[in-house]
Amino acid sequence: MLRVTRPSRRGVFAGLLAGGLLVGGLAFAAGENVIHLPVTIPAFHWQVDGQPVKTSDRPGFVHNGTAYVPSAFLYNGTTYVPIRFVSELLGYSITYDPQTKTISIDTKRGGKEAIPYRVIPRHDAPPDIQQWIDRHFRNEGAYVSRTADATYVLISRGEKPTAGYGIAVQAVTCKDGGIVVTVRTIDPQPGDIVAEVITYPHVVVKLDAQSKPIRVVTTDGREIPLQEAER
Repeated sequence: MLRVTRPSRRGVFAGLLAGGLLVGGLAFAAGENVIHLPVTIPAFHWQVDGQPVKTSDRPGFVHNGTAYVPSAFLYNGTTYVPIRFVSELLGYSITYDPQTKTISIDTKRGGKEAIPYRVIPRHDAPPDIQQWIDRHFRNEGAYVSRTADATYVLISRGEKPTAGYGIAVQAVTCKDGGIVVTVRTIDPQPGDIVAEVITYPHVVVKLDAQSKPIRVVTTDGREIPLQEAER
């Protein structure tokens, strides 16, 4: 089991308590080379402040918005966890600059209060929310559905002619009495090889139950129209 404690803005502490292990492999790019490493993939459960957290509908894995990846792995005596997943659990904002290869974690965001959130795959949502997603993910825009237990925000870019388009959540913050979801849009770049297939890039954000007004904005300052969609 991995137990995560909300820190006093100093860091994230995670300790591996128990779990069965599976042998796997890891490959990552380092400059022009790809390095292959033998790793072990633990089967365990997560807790945040003593409360159990379901990583996804596949035990031991998280969904990064594109695919399922291990929620932790062991290499050479060290446990590695996805920093974005842990940051989202604690309500922190994390960004990556591909030009400088810099990972930035923001715990304050100019005085704004970070709101804990999770980006979830459709399968992790309750059946009625899955049906709500199915009705709206093809339409460009943002939608919110509030239940007694949670608030769900669906952000869609609508129909796209090829693969390579996407949308990534950068932060969820509380500002001026409301909640602001900040997202970054992703487009294919010149020279990219993409599949010639119709796609509907979208993302689903799960928050604790909220009654505050919600806005969705892009990193370049554009506000995405949002509607309280009936389920």
